[in-house]
Amino acid sequence: MTYYHRKQYLDEFKMRFQKILIKDCRRLPIRDIDEDSKPERKLRSDLIAAVKRYISLRHEAADTRTTHELTVIERQLTYADQDIDKIVYELYGLDQGEIEIVESALVVPEKEKVAAS
Repeated sequence: MTYYHRKQYLDEFKMRFQKILIKDCRRLPIRDIDEDSKPERKLRSDLIAAVKRYISLRHEAADTRTTHELTVIERQLTYADQDIDKIVYELYGLDQGEIEIVESALVVPEKEKVAAS
């Protein structure tokens, strides 16, 4: 959604202090689940489970005491995030080329990482 919102509604030359407007959010292409479709219901339940797992891991990371534990949890968070992405890509019917476009657009250049710090 970040990629879509940025491309559709934001001025890409003004990356600082961009506003997310409610009127734009209402126009985001959020996919409805067809309750009569068994595969779509399964995708929905898989997505819910993956998000719950991710949230649980985030809570674990906040309570972690050692660097080793944090490293293990961060690795699990990465896998959980990838699982969520995979389910969403399937839900929206993206092919490999479209997935590559989305993923390449989400890579934050080093200068933006430094500016955000």
